Amino acid sequence: MNERPSERTVVLSGELRDLINDIEKRATPDTCHGIICDGPAAISAHLVHSRPSAVGIHLQRGEAIETLSKIAGLCRENDIPMLIVCADDNVEVKIAAIEAGYSHVFGPDTDRSELAARLVSLTRTHVNSARERQFESIFQNAPYGILLVDEAGSIFEANESVAKMLALKSPQQMVGRPMANFFAPDAFVPLFGDFEPLNDGLDKSQVESVLLRGDGQHLAVTLDMSDYELHGNRGTHILVTDSGDRKRLEDQLTFGLFYDRLTQLPNRTLLLDRITRSLLACQHDEHIGILLVDVNRFRSINERFGHQFGDQLLVTWATRLRRCLQPTDTLARIGVDDFAIVRSGSPGEGAMMALGREVEELARHPFRLPRETINLSATVGIALSEEGETEAGALLRDGQTALFQAKSGNRSNNRVLMFNRSMRTEVLGSHRLMNDLPQAIGRDELFLQYQPVVDLAQARVVGLEALVRWSHPTLGLVSPSQFIPAAESSGLVLPLGRWVLEKCCADLNQWLEQKTVPDDLMVNANVATHQLVDPDLVPMIAQLIRNGPVTAKHLNLELTESALMENPGISMRVFSELNDMGIKLYVDDFGTGYSSFSYLTQLPISALKIDRSFISRMNHCSKEKEVVRSIVLLAQNLGLRSVAEGVEEKAEIEPLKQMGCDCIQGYYYSRPVDAEEVASTVARIDRELATPPNVQAG
Repeated sequence: MNERPSERTVVLSGELRDLINDIEKRATPDTCHGIICDGPAAISAHLVHSRPSAVGIHLQRGEAIETLSKIAGLCRENDIPMLIVCADDNVEVKIAAIEAGYSHVFGPDTDRSELAARLVSLTRTHVNSARERQFESIFQNAPYGILLVDEAGSIFEANESVAKMLALKSPQQMVGRPMANFFAPDAFVPLFGDFEPLNDGLDKSQVESVLLRGDGQHLAVTLDMSDYELHGNRGTHILVTDSGDRKRLEDQLTFGLFYDRLTQLPNRTLLLDRITRSLLACQHDEHIGILLVDVNRFRSINERFGHQFGDQLLVTWATRLRRCLQPTDTLARIGVDDFAIVRSGSPGEGAMMALGREVEELARHPFRLPRETINLSATVGIALSEEGETEAGALLRDGQTALFQAKSGNRSNNRVLMFNRSMRTEVLGSHRLMNDLPQAIGRDELFLQYQPVVDLAQARVVGLEALVRWSHPTLGLVSPSQFIPAAESSGLVLPLGRWVLEKCCADLNQWLEQKTVPDDLMVNANVATHQLVDPDLVPMIAQLIRNGPVTAKHLNLELTESALMENPGISMRVFSELNDMGIKLYVDDFGTGYSSFSYLTQLPISALKIDRSFISRMNHCSKEKEVVRSIVLLAQNLGLRSVAEGVEEKAEIEPLKQMGCDCIQGYYYSRPVDAEEVASTVARIDRELATPPNVQAG
């Protein structure tokens, strides 16, 4: 039987990017994608979050083999093969790599086609090894007994379950012995006679018989037998089940195949079956809808409170979701924290969006569990089947695409999103951006813009937020909401984050040296979650502020509320080190994330930035205004500064002043401007703020 083509991934150093096309061609009929990561740190970060089929690394000239130790450790831990290409042709370098345990080491003159062929071979070996381990695990951990018997009637393989059934200490007590030794008297010969393998082909036989246990007791069993051929050897494969337990076992296996044991909900397999049945039942003008919901930051909750707590939370969440169902709906758990609702009867977009908002609102209600009360949020993706569609997987992919777009923040932080066909193009585009981004950093296609931050009490500009932009040579100006998620998912956020920090410090150094901005002007740089696990982050920042004129008082770091809680332990350690250096931490988009405020007292935070969504609705909704007032008051009580983001109208400024908000940022004073315009923009805003209103009016 031919195996189905598999899908594999190869992670490559930037210097090996020319191998991608050759690798993809040689992998046919399988699919093999190449992902580029520049530098060992980026590769290490990628390996923390993914499991590629192989890794290809370029060892720079003069670079010690020890620099790859972290990557090697991650590869060994997950049994991922590594290939190393040495830039140095010195044979001692290759010998050192081989002695260090690297078995696939090549010199700089190795033909590129050979390297591509080697990497494709390594991916196939990796997949085959994984399948063998999977088979061995399934064999040994199967809930029923398994025997492999050779043509002579001797047992040459037995698993743990059959040994336990027969009250034996180990399966090895059966290996090498005639199968007849384990049958009750007079039970073997009527079945097998002198024992010959079953008929050729796929004929199967199921019989009832009696085995002899190690303690002398008889055990009634059902034997499911079939021929097999393995590596040229033929024999009989026998499944052994306790006849008394067989029905119960069948029920358990059936349940496990189609249901999630934790929540008792249908799983992905059963969901796809029900989607297929519903699609086939649709008339030409009918359709069905699917809603996918993801619990935001569930992984961080698991890490903080433990998996048992997380399981309780998921069971409670499943119970809530059942309240939204109509009698014919299917609710399923299809991932760790991913759930799906399928609705037949041609639901309209409005009805499905209303269901999505209901689900999203349910997630916001506090979860009161035995040891803790948790506030959560959820993201929802929705799709409707197209006319004539019969493939369940296509509808599920459309829903997942909408969910991905909602989670990536590309749609103005809309947590409930309906699928449209343009999203497919956007997803394909994200893969292109992922491959083009490393070159963008090296080709100076990236640039920074700066948006002023105004202190209301001092009536002047006190800071700037650095915002990264990308001028793509063929796509034009690419939105950060498109390329930053691509950078985070590929590990490229590390070199991108380093570039942003280095560039904004270089710009500020220039302004301070030329005395074109106030000497206490601060710059805020955004930091991504993945950067917190980069061991070079703190030393790099220390180097940037070591020689001045930029010092710690000039540099602030911004991290979103949700990113802070992605890994609280690492956040605490990294920001404590930065705080000791004098670097201040700002919490961005405050009020939209985790909402468990204990971290505000645990982390060395200096300011809260109020999300623009609250500011924009503040003068039109009393509840939103109270939210803003509460955040400002919370900041004051904790000794923190407050910054209102997205201030676009003059009418928004006076209420913020009355609340005691410290700073504002937004289009009212200035859009983000290029580095060359910063000095004149800061001077203009300061002049306007220093001029009395009646003079301005005149």
